[in-house]
Amino acid sequence: MTHVCPQLVNVFGALNDHQWRDARKYIISMILNTDMTNHFENVSHLQVFYELAGEEIRDYWATVHKREGGILIQPKPLEEKDKRLMLLEIVLHAADISNPIKPFDVYEQWADRVMEEFFTQVCWVLSSIKIPPTAQVTHHNARAFCSCRFPKGDKEREEGLDVAAMYDRNLADKPSAQVGFIEFIVVPLYLELLRFAPGLDGIIPHMLNNHETYCNQMIAAKESDPDADKEAIAKLKDKPSAFRKRFEGKLGEHRVQTAMDQNPIVKKPSMKVSPPH
Repeated sequence: MTHVCPQLVNVFGALNDHQWRDARKYIISMILNTDMTNHFENVSHLQVFYELAGEEIRDYWATVHKREGGILIQPKPLEEKDKRLMLLEIVLHAADISNPIKPFDVYEQWADRVMEEFFTQVCWVLSSIKIPPTAQVTHHNARAFCSCRFPKGDKEREEGLDVAAMYDRNLADKPSAQVGFIEFIVVPLYLELLRFAPGLDGIIPHMLNNHETYCNQMIAAKESDPDADKEAIAKLKDKPSAFRKRFEGKLGEHRVQTAMDQNPIVKKPSMKVSPPH
């Protein structure tokens, strides 16, 4: 067994007390901001920030991405602590919901894991009444301070309760869930980030391809039903082109096409259709 000196791996070791407290404050704030209740506020913050300083920051990041020589002058908005913290918070949140920007084969594995977590989780609610002022709540002892337990998914079914729709594995429709997640959650945030950062263009083909792949799975499942709604199928077939237009409307047709040309999806994922429930 190799023993590593703690001082060599302590990334905070060289910080003075003031810097350490700032770093701790930033990390806590960034983690708390990953809560989905903050999602649309994050999107709004990026939209407002782009109107105020977007082009200046975009040009700066484009130069950094191209690794061009010369002296780089950091835009003044990035010198403001609150603006830097806002961007750090949003980038971490974006990473937290980043599965759809990955190649499909990777994305699908994570989608399966997330859905399995929904089906098997149990929520415990902390009660301030049960926590003494001197108590240190950790992941080891948290349940001792919980006032109630909310079963979800499989646990709801085991206890004879109605199963919440999102948590019911017998009714879950993965392609539909992922298309909704991409369209209404992931893309609104990432389109705003892409406006700031041309260096992220490599994720555009993955988002478009992943969305189209799950749309095709939805179409295939519906077409296998003899009583399928043809109008609904036609609308699904229109989704990928309408989805791409969202990117073109925000980023420009040339930029989207260039991203597709430079980062082609070489191998289309195999078509997997979930059996109807």
